[in-house]
Amino acid sequence: YQRRVHGGFNSMLAARQSPPTTSSVILGCAPIGGLFARVPASHARHLIRHALGLGVCRLDTAPQYGLGLSEEILGEELEQGGHGQALIYTKVGRLLRPATVAHSVPLEVDCTSHFPDEHNSRGLRAVFDFSASGVAQSLSESLARLCVSRVAGVRIHDCETESRLLMLLEGRGVEKLLQLRGSAFDELSLGMNQPDYISRLLRAFPPGTFQSVLVANQWNLIDHSAKAHEMLLLCERLGVRVINAGVFSTGMLWGGKTYMYKKAPSSVLEKANSWERLSVRYDVPLPAVALRFSFAPAVVDSLCLGCRTAEELDANLALLNTEIPKKLWDEARSERLLAPWAPVPV
Repeated sequence: YQRRVHGGFNSMLAARQSPPTTSSVILGCAPIGGLFARVPASHARHLIRHALGLGVCRLDTAPQYGLGLSEEILGEELEQGGHGQALIYTKVGRLLRPATVAHSVPLEVDCTSHFPDEHNSRGLRAVFDFSASGVAQSLSESLARLCVSRVAGVRIHDCETESRLLMLLEGRGVEKLLQLRGSAFDELSLGMNQPDYISRLLRAFPPGTFQSVLVANQWNLIDHSAKAHEMLLLCERLGVRVINAGVFSTGMLWGGKTYMYKKAPSSVLEKANSWERLSVRYDVPLPAVALRFSFAPAVVDSLCLGCRTAEELDANLALLNTEIPKKLWDEARSERLLAPWAPVPV
């Protein structure tokens, strides 16, 4: 791809020339919090030890993941197993409160149901709070669950409705986190799904406010919209590192039938099937194609891969160096499976 220039910055993303490595991978810890199905704590802790042993030292969690369960499992393993090399990233924006009182507080209750066991067994609900006091309290409670005094990074999580954005801006949540940066954590980040809201937040604060962005389900073989492209271009221009999550489109690209955490519509199934047929023609695994595409923009620093077991992590890592024939990308472009603006590995 040639990089055209308009308005003083590049209109095409720079493409990466090297494949991802183990050091490019962040272990996503939503699954060990019970995403879609419960994971035994012993399996989860074995996965954490296995990942650290392989050199996957960055672990991404959040209060939402099992309503604190993911953080608690990480905390137990870190406390009992040591693991000084572990770099933990958690998120702020949700407070966990007893379900009996959650609806009585003047805050939006999180009604997502991706963690089916959480409400009944833990008796908790999450409420959104992006105010200065809310994000500080969220971080304090996460540190307690993680059994640590500080973490590597904090991401502002799912601040992607007008009311949540207004709470963050008027409540000076970002300013409070900047006060805590350096003492309670090192890296301030965003952890979100919607490119528009990511771009708005990046533009709302001075360069250097946010060191990275974790974007989920927006840059993969199924979805790589013009808005997502514009957001990545903005990150590239500002020097903000991107962590790409949801690279298998919530399982669609690894034999699943779930898309955006719900049953996949027929149009998505058809596109996934087209990618599968193309991969078979070139004798490469579809998940390997998905990994290489998701890492193709040079602005993408890391891939966040959610795993339930050590075997799943091994299967992911085994695909990192798979060679993808150039003709596969050319054919995908000609079949309009790829948007014109999407870079491919070079």
